[in-house]
Amino acid sequence: MAHFPGKTKLKTIYLLAACLSLYSLGFAWELPVFAHWQSLNTISYNPDQSGKEYSWDELYRAKFGLRDVQIQDARLSVILATEQFFDESHVKLNEFSISYDLDKLSISAGSREHGYGTAFWIDQQPILRRGFAKFNHQSMRMNSLMIAYESPLGSSSLDLGGNTHNQACALMSHRIWRPKCTLTISQEFRAKDSYRRYPVSITGIDLDLFSPTDKYHCKNVFALSYHPRWETRSHTTNAYVQSEQHFRILKNSSLIAGIMYESRLYTPKETSRYQLAIRHKTGSFVFSPIAELCRISDEDLWQYRFLTSYHLNKQSSIGLAYEHNRYQSSQSHHSLALVLDFVLD
Repeated sequence: MAHFPGKTKLKTIYLLAACLSLYSLGFAWELPVFAHWQSLNTISYNPDQSGKEYSWDELYRAKFGLRDVQIQDARLSVILATEQFFDESHVKLNEFSISYDLDKLSISAGSREHGYGTAFWIDQQPILRRGFAKFNHQSMRMNSLMIAYESPLGSSSLDLGGNTHNQACALMSHRIWRPKCTLTISQEFRAKDSYRRYPVSITGIDLDLFSPTDKYHCKNVFALSYHPRWETRSHTTNAYVQSEQHFRILKNSSLIAGIMYESRLYTPKETSRYQLAIRHKTGSFVFSPIAELCRISDEDLWQYRFLTSYHLNKQSSIGLAYEHNRYQSSQSHHSLALVLDFVLD
């Protein structure tokens, strides 16, 4: 059973009390409340672990809160999320934002997760498999003031803030949207890198493309990190690129291919992934065989997964996931998982 520390418990009670107060005033129907539960319960067989061939593991996450509540001329978003610690679950602030719209200008203050590379389909199959990190590259907490300007052709924004670990941070970005195409270009400066304690400049490009008939979708992210000469360290450059292609080959079937490469400051210095999957929908059931090769330095990890899920509605599902993997010359490892993804929105 999840355990909530005293202070967190009091904060949760205060939040619920506030919601009940709004309900008593007759405003509850206007609140865009949402709740999201995800869990991955896994039993694994590993013949290399003598005496402990079978093992049990679980990952779970819950999010709940309010999105874009309009209060006079301001908008409020509050999202709380659990953070798992072994058999306990601590509730923490995931996102907070207060925004004011001044014609085409928007000014907001708050806290959110920030980074590069998110929402790739294969990375989320099954959910939580890669842990709780929302972003694949240079993830950080952004506590900032953001000023954004929006026009019919796109939007530009400036974020000023940071956090205790990364210290001062400035992020400039420009987004262009067209029918079937979205392009975001960003330039960021951090006083401290997320992994090494010296400055970094990050240039990012995010491009989404759709074919006119929606039979093809391409999602791409690129980030280049430049670390200047700092004290005894020479300058260096690291790169992250990830691309995912969706091809609709039949009415209810899609072929999905993905590739990822990352060079970084810490071990392993280079990693890459190559993925291929098929997604087939029959009524409320979805079947997805997935093959993945993960290269860590010069060593290979082959993984094969088969997912079956039953969708209660468009947002909620119950599933089973089988995984078989083999690392270099070691014996095969097998896992079977129960996957729950429930949404109330």
